[in-house]
Amino acid sequence: MKIIPKTKKDFAWVKYGPKQIADYTDKTIKKMGLDAEAIKNIDKDKRNFENTIFAMDQIGELEFEDSPVSFLQFVSTDEAVRKASRDFQEKTSKKAIDISFDKDLYKAFKEYNPKKEKLSDAEKMLYKWTKIRFENQGFHLPEKTQIELKNIKKRLSDLGMSFSKNIAEDEDFIMCTKEELAGLPDSFISNLKIDKKNKKYIVTTAYPELQPFLKFADNDRKRKELADKSSQKGGKENIKILKEMLKLRNKLANLLGYENFMACTVKDKLAKNPQNVKKFLTSSVSKLKPLLARDYKKLENYIDKNYPGKNLNYYSTAYFLSKMKEEMYSFDEKKVKEYFEINNVIDKMFGIFGHLFSVSFKENKELPKWHSDV
Repeated sequence: MKIIPKTKKDFAWVKYGPKQIADYTDKTIKKMGLDAEAIKNIDKDKRNFENTIFAMDQIGELEFEDSPVSFLQFVSTDEAVRKASRDFQEKTSKKAIDISFDKDLYKAFKEYNPKKEKLSDAEKMLYKWTKIRFENQGFHLPEKTQIELKNIKKRLSDLGMSFSKNIAEDEDFIMCTKEELAGLPDSFISNLKIDKKNKKYIVTTAYPELQPFLKFADNDRKRKELADKSSQKGGKENIKILKEMLKLRNKLANLLGYENFMACTVKDKLAKNPQNVKKFLTSSVSKLKPLLARDYKKLENYIDKNYPGKNLNYYSTAYFLSKMKEEMYSFDEKKVKEYFEINNVIDKMFGIFGHLFSVSFKENKELPKWHSDV
């Protein structure tokens, strides 16, 4: 497999606007079709891993080139860019599904003989995954069933993107007075937005604000209010989506001859089958349950002694854990944080990964970024 090093040109997508993303979407879809045709047109006797199996994995170069464009929907501050990014993902995903059901492409896969060349372990794994992916397209089934499978996969793709969009665009928040922020560090409070009308502080359900608030805010009522809003991200619409997805996944699995969707998805994973997954989980629970009960009791005893009348629940667990660590073990997360300066943490993390994977990291300040804070 040939891996081509990236250049500055390959990072142009970070500055794309809606029009550029739309043009790029059309270009990518066209390239995906051309790539598939090129694979199908290779003579049977000239097929090898590089021009068939690896080429299939690289159709449209989605895996390495275009997936970052989908990333913009999660990080761009421009709503028009985020929408264009979602459109890109939706259209290219549907095109990928169409290609995966191409009988001539499957024929090309069947024409390749892996025994004719020596494959590396990584290449053997890619061949195996490609084989399983084709099997899960139901080429052994009647054409009518294949069409139904394709439609189900497209619908699941749409539902999955809508589900993620509903969560990503959820901007719910609570408002707090300065007194209601008691317990939170000044560094946290100083970064909160303030409502122009009532002058209250705005705390959102975004992770950087949610987690510290649930850990350190002394106000029970406000912790519960924020936790409830966080747990309801996506709202009733996402519950409706989940119900439809569960039905479609089960139907998809049944059409392919599996008892359930889990059996279909773990076939090419380490677990191999649902029984192994259940066995692992059951074994883990039996070992962890006594430890959980011990820790839970310890926390309950701490609360009874130091906060009589207070209860342990979903919005207070993180708070009381933090308090117990600080009072019983002199462990103050707010103080510890001061020792983890961001640049030092980044350097150390790169050092650890570099050691693990025998690579080195070097900052390239010439590359464009999607935001100045990156």
